Amino acid sequence: MKKAMILSVIMLAICASYSFAQRGQGQREKLEPEEMAKRQTTQMKESLDLTEEQLTKVEALNLKYAEKMETLRDEAKADREATRNAMKPIREEKDAELKALLTTEQYEKLVTLRKDSQPKRGKGRGRGKS
Repeated sequence: MKKAMILSVIMLAICASYSFAQRGQGQREKLEPEEMAKRQTTQMKESLDLTEEQLTKVEALNLKYAEKMETLRDEAKADREATRNAMKPIREEKDAELKALLTTEQYEKLVTLRKDSQPKRGKGRGRGKS
């Protein structure tokens, strides 16, 4: 009887620790625009083989749009759908600038990489709209 009680307490503790560990999952870490731009630039440098000139321009471009997105997120915190809709033209504007900056091959590779990463960004995890 005593062993069963101890075993129950241990199992309860394990279950509780798992629930606390999972609480933070699904929430992205909040990055400052500078850090977000730096990450994006690093990823693009590695995957697209950017020249030094492109690297400088892409870094400035990523920072410019990271700041725009941050401002937009701050203004529309409560309404995610409105935020998403407002971000679409900003993303399109950034893509147009990137397309002008990158070679055709680099831009096509960027588009392919984005498509490949979409399933990793939360689609099909059973959350959101069905």
